[in-house]
Amino acid sequence: MKEALKEKENEIVKIAKPILPGFFRNVNLWRLIISLGLAAIVWGYVTITQYPEKTLPPLEIPLTEPIPPPSDLAIVPTETTGGVKVIISGPTDQVAAVIPSQIKPYLDLSELKQPGPHDVPVRLKPGVLPSEVTAKIEPKTVPVVLEKVVSKAVPVEIIREGEVNPDYFLDPDIPPPSPAQVTVSGRESLVSNVTKAQVTVNVTGRVGPLSTSAQVQLLDGRGQRLNEPNLTISPTNVNVTIVISYKLSTRTVPIRVITKGDPAAGYIAGAAQTTPVLVTVTSGNAELLSKLEYVETEPVDITSASRELMRVVQLRAPSNITVVGNDKVTVKIGIVPFQTSKNISVTLERLNEASNLRYIYSSTTINLTISGPFQAFQPDLPLDKIRATIDLQGRAVGSFELPVVVSLPPDLVVTNSPTVSVTITRPLPTATPIPPTPIPPTATPAPTRTPVPTNSPGTTVTPGNTPLSTPTVTTTSALASPPPTTAATPEPKVNPTPRPTTGVIYTERLKLPEGLLLEQFLALLDTILNDN
Repeated sequence: MKEALKEKENEIVKIAKPILPGFFRNVNLWRLIISLGLAAIVWGYVTITQYPEKTLPPLEIPLTEPIPPPSDLAIVPTETTGGVKVIISGPTDQVAAVIPSQIKPYLDLSELKQPGPHDVPVRLKPGVLPSEVTAKIEPKTVPVVLEKVVSKAVPVEIIREGEVNPDYFLDPDIPPPSPAQVTVSGRESLVSNVTKAQVTVNVTGRVGPLSTSAQVQLLDGRGQRLNEPNLTISPTNVNVTIVISYKLSTRTVPIRVITKGDPAAGYIAGAAQTTPVLVTVTSGNAELLSKLEYVETEPVDITSASRELMRVVQLRAPSNITVVGNDKVTVKIGIVPFQTSKNISVTLERLNEASNLRYIYSSTTINLTISGPFQAFQPDLPLDKIRATIDLQGRAVGSFELPVVVSLPPDLVVTNSPTVSVTITRPLPTATPIPPTPIPPTATPAPTRTPVPTNSPGTTVTPGNTPLSTPTVTTTSALASPPPTTAATPEPKVNPTPRPTTGVIYTERLKLPEGLLLEQFLALLDTILNDN
């Protein structure tokens, strides 16, 4: 056996000598291996005996406050997020230096972006454990559920408790708190349970107005209070004012709006309305209260206004009189254009006159009353754009009372209703004057002479006193010489020969009845002639 080992050693030496340095060629290989092994054993022994490895029992350590998620996410509390077990291992001297209270396991949620469940690894605060000490965490991850953070506005309701002093009364119209609503924020599932918010005010034994700050309480759909720490309320308190008045006489009167200043040029202040229309006042002086007819507002400035105004103003109650409830009202004042008018005269325009008819108008000048906004008359009324017309289309002979159609610029109106009388007749025949026939003087004057053409030659005049309508006149030629006369016979007085009346109407000597126009008379005469 020894010989076999010796041979084996020689073979290893033969193989190793070409590779090993010269120092190792002269050294026994087995002695070297044994020496290294003994050295390792000695080192391990010394290490184990002087610095032994130590593992501490598992430490139950609660998780510290995590690094929060983004502001739009919130953690849903669960039972699994209470704590973890930490096992500490390492050299005895270094493990002994570990202080368990300094071990801080935590979760980093800052990188989570979506709501829902997540497995988050547990981390230890760095710099707490020595370099050769290790820590094993169980469990390595912790399940965390994140939920979306939402906000909503909730109106605040005032709840009164108790009764005021018997000599006082509580105004039933309580003004809303300030602010009238609060903002509730938190996890979506919690915020959805909130239906309203309220504050409670105790008025037991109160003898005067109450102004206080009250804490807001949240209620669910069943009217139960929600004491949820994960919900935030902003603001947490609201201001409440309750009117408590002495039991005095009351009276309800209208509100009178007072204004100051003038509207813009061309505008006037119209009707003023208030909301509410009436106000209730109280006073210890019943006689003073009975004489009160209205309560005035603070003056509303309407200077340079050109459109409707709406303001919230204070009521000004007289001395020793108090407004019950809210002493402010909403005032609405109408600002309207100033309306003015002017009387003008325009020429009548006649449309569609027939060429074969004669028209007689009662007037060809129309008097109009124009009304409209003040601005429409500035700087002057545009007379060139105002027309007064009548339409005679289809009108036959007769008399008519026709309305006048007036065309105006925008924003202007006619306040009167002008009409014109029109008489329509046929045109008169053209008059051709007939020259009078020369009549020689006669001894006996004739009342009327009418020339009558005959076929007898010469001219014969038959005088006489017989009442004939016309004497007989015979004419043979326009150049016939007059008949001879007797020189011894004195010339009798001859009446002037009247102008012929047939076919010609002479008007220069015509005397018309008083008030009758010549044109109207001629139209009437023409109508009579046509009827005959």
